[in-house]
Amino acid sequence: MKVSVHFTQFIQPMKQINAAILLLLMIALSTVVFSQNSNPKFNDPKSLSADFPVNQEILLKVVQLNKGDDLSIKLTESFTLNAVVSNKVKKFGSLETVVLRSKEFPQCLFQVSIHTLKNNTINLSGRLLNIGENSFLLKKDKLDEYHFEKINNNAILQDCSM
Repeated sequence: MKVSVHFTQFIQPMKQINAAILLLLMIALSTVVFSQNSNPKFNDPKSLSADFPVNQEILLKVVQLNKGDDLSIKLTESFTLNAVVSNKVKKFGSLETVVLRSKEFPQCLFQVSIHTLKNNTINLSGRLLNIGENSFLLKKDKLDEYHFEKINNNAILQDCSM
C-alpha cells in the first residue's frame, strides 16, 4: 500500500505570508528612501542667500568654545553647519579667535573673532569660507545686528568698512 501526501495545502499559506512580508519590507524601504530625499535643499550651501542675518548670541557661544569641541549652528532655516573647533587663539588680552572646520564640507572654515574694547564693548568679526562655491563676511549694520554678506572669492582685499 502506497501513501502519498500532498503538501499543496501547506504551501499556499506560506506563499501568502512570504508575499505579505515582501510587501511590508518594500513599503518600509521606500518610506526610508522617500523621507531622506523629500527635501533635497536641506543643508545645501548653495541655498544660502547673498545676505542673511546671524544672531549675536550664537557668535558669542562660538567664541566660548575650546579646541576639539563640536558645534551645530543653524545659520538659516535650510542650512545647519556641523563643525568642530580646530583652533582657538587669544592675543593681547582682548582679542580671541575661534576657527571651526565643517564636518560635512572639509574645505569650509568658519572663523569668528571677538575684540573687547577698554569700555567693555565688544566687536565681532568673522568669515565663512568656501561653503559650496561661496564665501561670506560677517558684517555689523547700523542697528548693531550681524549678518553674513557674500564676498568675491577672487578678490584679494575685501571691503572692511563698518
